[in-house]
Amino acid sequence: MAKNIEDTFDSKMDSTDIYNYILPNGIKIDYQPVQPTVNAHYHSFIELFYILKGKIQHEFNGSFSILQEGDFALIDVKSFHKFTKIEGNDCSLINLLFLPTFIDPSLNADSDFNSVISSRTINQKTLPSHVAINQIYHESENEIRRILLCMHSEFFNAQYRYLEVLKSLLKSLLIHILRYMLNDIMPTSGSNSIDIAIDYINKNYQDNITLYDVSALLHYTPQYFSTKFKKITGVNFSHYLQSVRIAHSCQLLQFTNIKISEIATLVGYQDLKQFEFVFRKHTDRTPMQHRQFCRQNREIQFILQ
Repeated sequence: MAKNIEDTFDSKMDSTDIYNYILPNGIKIDYQPVQPTVNAHYHSFIELFYILKGKIQHEFNGSFSILQEGDFALIDVKSFHKFTKIEGNDCSLINLLFLPTFIDPSLNADSDFNSVISSRTINQKTLPSHVAINQIYHESENEIRRILLCMHSEFFNAQYRYLEVLKSLLKSLLIHILRYMLNDIMPTSGSNSIDIAIDYINKNYQDNITLYDVSALLHYTPQYFSTKFKKITGVNFSHYLQSVRIAHSCQLLQFTNIKISEIATLVGYQDLKQFEFVFRKHTDRTPMQHRQFCRQNREIQFILQ
């Protein structure tokens, strides 16, 4: 479950106070089982997660992927993401959170990944425009896994000058991740037919697409496609399509002044009441409440529990 940070911290706390509460030493690393659902959220620190066991469904800014053992991703600041556990699947991951200032004190607390790698610590030029930061990668050599496990051990045991060791390990970790990014190692893929379906939904969610449309695209019967989609993703087709549409509507509500009725149309709902019903089902807020909340807070922050 994700908790709104506004409900957790004193309203008088500024962003620095909040960061110090979440990451008192500028870094945190956990080994944890995946909760049934970690709601869509973003934050102003950098996150990296690595799947140790099992499979999960993960959302990146409205795009969905199925992740499995050996997959990892770096989440840049202000990038929406969400975990959903696949039913009947035992999954665990290593989750790393760190402030840019941990690796280079000369950076600002809200610096992004490009600022981190171009700092004097890493000294890498800004990534080319075609290199995606928020991307899923897969490793077979277990080097990144090994570094993360070493970091977890250092963090958990907290022995003499452990933060210096963590800083050194983090630098090594980021350089290894850059090798994947710059060498254009192919990202992981799941079941090919479901990947095609997911890609189709992500590109056409604003249209009136149906289960029958996508199953016909793959030359499956609707019944077979529906069963296979649920088995691979852990959710049914309708829920997945709704999640994509609501994720995009959240961004439009937060970052634009477009009327709610127009946003409903832009994300595939011709009926405003239906859009409001689905939005509330997925977010526990009405679209207007979500927009008001975003305007009252310069930045939405969440803390995972």
